[in-house]
Amino acid sequence: MSHDNLSETLKRILFHKNMRSSDLARATGIPIPTAQRIVAGGCKNPHMSSLKPIADYFEIELDQLKGLKPIEWLNDTAQLKALGVHSIPLLYWPDVKEGISVHSIGTQKKAKKIFTETPVSNHAFALKLKDSSMEPIFPMDSLVIFDPNQVYKDRYYVLVKLQSQDEPLFRQLIIDAGDLFVKPLHPDLQHFRIHLLGQNDKILATLVEARQQFTP
Repeated sequence: MSHDNLSETLKRILFHKNMRSSDLARATGIPIPTAQRIVAGGCKNPHMSSLKPIADYFEIELDQLKGLKPIEWLNDTAQLKALGVHSIPLLYWPDVKEGISVHSIGTQKKAKKIFTETPVSNHAFALKLKDSSMEPIFPMDSLVIFDPNQVYKDRYYVLVKLQSQDEPLFRQLIIDAGDLFVKPLHPDLQHFRIHLLGQNDKILATLVEARQQFTP
């Protein structure tokens, strides 16, 4: 079982029911810290004694709670849109390349879905940070959501594809006298501080939301 699938499913259920982790704990008799860890995705192997009361309370199967089977009333796209919730794909870094349509990748059924209340276009997608180059603001494993249709400005954070790199990079954009520069934030990367974007480099998308996981 993926604790990420469980966490994401439970977050969607709680949002749908207008509940918080503490409300879930009181409704099911689970300790509040346990409920908070399960919802946040910090509980790697939750006990059945915690999962079954949750599934029973929402009248769903355990496999549905774990994200292994769909929940029909939770997957009503029209209802989600009416609530201002957008479903976007969670992509892998190698999949996001110049010359490949992010939208066509994102609409594949195999892509895991992330839900956000941030206004985004149909081309938005999410990635999980795999390095510390943008710390301390964006720690490794943070979930970052990008929108190719969002206009970038000076000091915005962007996903950029450099001609010299195989995969895109997450960087801060600096605009000076019409020139575009990108830089990492980590203080140990001083020798990579500023990179002038060339004619064959491309800004793929602009950051619109970032989520951090505070539990181990």
